[in-house]
Parts: sequence; C-alpha cells; structure tokens
Amino acid sequence: MSYKHIGPRTRKGWGWLLGLLIFLLVLILACGGIFLWARDRVGGSDRVMPGVRLYGADIAGCDRDQVVEILREKGYAPLAGKSLTLSLPGEELRVPAEELGLVPDLEAEADAILAWGHTGDRNRDALSLLLDRNRTADFPRPWEPVLQEEPLRELCSRAAEELEKEPARTIVFPDEETLQITLGTDGACVDREALLEEMKTALASGALEVEYAPEVIPAEKPDLDQIWAELSTEPVNARFDDTYQVQPEQAGKTFDLNQAKQLLERAKAGETVRIPLLALEPEVKAEELESLLFRDLLASVDTPLTNNAVRTKNIEIAASMLNDTILLPGQEFSYNGALGERTEEKGYGPATAYLNGELVEEVGGGICQLSSALYYCCMLADEEILERTNHMYYQTYLPLGMDATVSWGGPDFRFRLKDEYPIRMKAWIEGGQLKTEIWGTKLDDSYVELEYHVDYTVPHKTVYYEHRRVKSGNRVITDYGRDGMQVTTYRVRYAGDGTLIERVTEAVNVYSARDEVIVVAIGERPKK
Repeated sequence: MSYKHIGPRTRKGWGWLLGLLIFLLVLILACGGIFLWARDRVGGSDRVMPGVRLYGADIAGCDRDQVVEILREKGYAPLAGKSLTLSLPGEELRVPAEELGLVPDLEAEADAILAWGHTGDRNRDALSLLLDRNRTADFPRPWEPVLQEEPLRELCSRAAEELEKEPARTIVFPDEETLQITLGTDGACVDREALLEEMKTALASGALEVEYAPEVIPAEKPDLDQIWAELSTEPVNARFDDTYQVQPEQAGKTFDLNQAKQLLERAKAGETVRIPLLALEPEVKAEELESLLFRDLLASVDTPLTNNAVRTKNIEIAASMLNDTILLPGQEFSYNGALGERTEEKGYGPATAYLNGELVEEVGGGICQLSSALYYCCMLADEEILERTNHMYYQTYLPLGMDATVSWGGPDFRFRLKDEYPIRMKAWIEGGQLKTEIWGTKLDDSYVELEYHVDYTVPHKTVYYEHRRVKSGNRVITDYGRDGMQVTTYRVRYAGDGTLIERVTEAVNVYSARDEVIVVAIGERPKK
C-alpha cells in the first residue's frame, strides 16, 4: 500500500470549501427550519393566521370553535338567543332575533377570520408570512344588521288571527213573561301596518318587548226606546164584528223602560238581562160582551088564539119562521121578506081574512096576529117603525090602534133596529096563546108605555037577511059587526124614576064600521 502525502497548501484549500459548504448547509437548514416554522405558524385553513387580532388580542392558531367562543364572550352577537316579544291581551307572541336579521352569524364571522391570509397553498402562505412579518388584521369587522320585515309581517298576521273578531250582535227575544236581551260583545281589529311600524320603531331603539292592544269595534248597543216602542202594545177590547160575533180581547204588554235601562247599565258584555213584561188588561172582555147579548127582555105580549085550527096552524108556521131571528144594529126587518109568500107547499092553509072589506078564505089567513104582536113589541122596545098599516076593522087581540096587517104583495110591516146591540125575536104558541118577545140589551132604565085615544066612533049598522033554512022565530048572527072609529096611538117615554121624557104620536088609525049581519026565516025580516 502506498500513501500520497498531502502538503499544507492542499489542506488549506479544501478547508475553505468545506467551510463554505457547511455554511451553506447550515444556512439552508436554517432557512428550511424558518420556513418550516413559518409553515407551521400559518397552519392549515382551520387555524387563524398570525397577525390576526380579535378585540385587540392575538388569536393566531385558534380554531373555529375557539373563535366563535371568543366572539360570543365578547358580545359580538348581543341578541343571540333572544326574541322580540309581542305582548297581546292574554297572550305573548315571539320571534327569534336571528330570524329578524338582528344577530350576526358567529360561524360565518369565524370562517371569515379563519380565511384571512389563507390562499389555500400553505407553502405560499408561509412565504408570505416570512416576507411580511408586520402584516396584521383586526377583527371583528363592523356589522350592520339588516332588519327582515317578513317575520314581522308574519307576526302581525298571527296577532290578527288571535285578536281579530267581529262584534257579536245583541239578541233581543221576548217570551210570554220576560224580555230577554243578550248584550253583544265588542269586536277587535288589528291595524297590521301600524303594528309593523310600532315593532320596527321599538327594535330601532333597542327594545325587544312591544305591548299591543287591538282597536276595539264596539258592539251595537240595544236601543231600549225603540224596543219599547216596537214591543209595547195597547190592549184590545173584545168587540163585535160585522155579524155581531164576539171577537175576543187581546191583552197588551209593555215593560218599565227606566228599570230596563238600569238593568242594562249594570250588565256586562255577553250577559243576558231579563226584563219583566207587564200585561195590560183590556177593559172589555169577551165574556162581558157575550153576557150583554140578548140578556134583557125588551118587550113581550101574549095574544089569544081562536078556535080555528087552520088559522092557528098558519100562525104556528109563521111563528116558527120568525122565532130566533136576529137583527143587527141599523138593519131593517121586513115581515114579508122574513116569511116569504104563504103557500100550501109551506104548510099554510086557507083561513078567514079580510080582502077589500070582504070576509074571504085566504091561504095563510091569520098571520096578521103575529105581525101585529111584533109591531106592538117593537113600539115597547122603542124601535123605528118604517112601514105599518092598520087593519080595515079593529082587532080585539091587542089594544086599539096597535095592530099591523100584512099581505103578500103588500102591505108589509117593516122596522129598523136603532139599538147599539142586536135583538133576537121570539115567537111560539103555548097554552092557547101566541107568545111574542124581543130580547136585546138594555143600556139604561128608561122605558116606554103605549097609550091610545078614541077620537070618534061610527056606530055599525044591523043588516037582516032571510034564509029558508032558518026556522021561524030563530035568529042567526053571522057577523056581530064592529063600530068604525079613529084611534090615535102614542109612544110615551119615561126615565127610570118615572119622569116623563116625551109623549109622541105614533099613528092615527082609521077603522071602518062593519055591519052586524042577522039571518032570519023567510018573511020575518023586521020592517024599517
């Protein structure tokens, strides 16, 4: 083995080079270390870059959660977790401040802080840090809230749903005994735009509580004066209709208006007030009117019947047709109109009657006794006589001048009822008598009496006839004859105490004389 000897000069040259290499190596290592240090300082995108200050404090290297926590502790979002409270009558509505745009997004702000200085290339970020060691960034940056109106409008809508209502109307219901008034309740209306402005004003001043009362829509108040006028009715007296049927009375009703007003003043909305109804009794009731009808016997007369069976039968038929006939005030009565024509088909038979002064057999003969009795009663009842004719010869079944002859085709007997109440005529045969009555309503105690005066008389003549069937010495009277006369009748009215009110002439009656007829045997007629 051989060795090469290196001299001193050779060692000196290599030493310099070696030193340079070592220096360069150290420099490279130093730079690499510094770069690694810088690279470590800038960290990844999940770490805060050096030079970032938050509220004046260096937060380099903090992660996202740490930044968020610092922001929260420093009050960067003072309204976080709070809500705007809308206080309504009986209820509270809330909306988070976050939904209103009043709370910054802490995570977004932390992300912005984390993103500062990061380019996404860690080496480049480390180089930038080494080249500009003095660069800094101060956080948080100014944040201006942007109020979101939509949540506020939704809050207004919710308030309206809770509060708005139509006023309940007042209900008025009368029954038989009370007037029931259920008071209406007030309604409510929400002015959404006004409420929106009120909440915005409150938020602008930093307030998170808003009290709101809706606009009241007052319920309609009952008009008691009008209700009283419409409900109050006057009592209606029982009355007669046009046919004198009794129409029943009707009670009136009302209520104490002052009492009702006091009750309503003390009542609350929605409360039912019961106001007693007062009955107003009518002065005249149906039973009173019914008791007035036909209660009094105004007039009556009994007239004797003859032994003529056919005549009596005719009168009985006529009486049955007249019986229970009712005449209303102001109505006229016609005897011929009520009975109609007297015919055999109706059951009438021929009986003695006078026609033009002659004694004849006439179908329906004898019914003048009923017309005369009715005339007599009408005068006693003080009715208005419209038509009446006396017989040709005076009759004996009634006082003089108080008869009324009738015949189909005339004459007739007619009168008008002047009373305030109807009358009922009664006629029937009983015990050999024709009984005739007028029933009605007597309103006072006055009464009528009938009088007559014979003004003059005309003595009847006696006429003799001879007949072969009459035996000698016998006399057969076929007609007893009647004197003629003039008779004046009077209707005399008296007060209940007997005081004369008036005496009026009723009629002047002229009766003809009728010869007495005597039949004797042939040759026995008296010489004049």
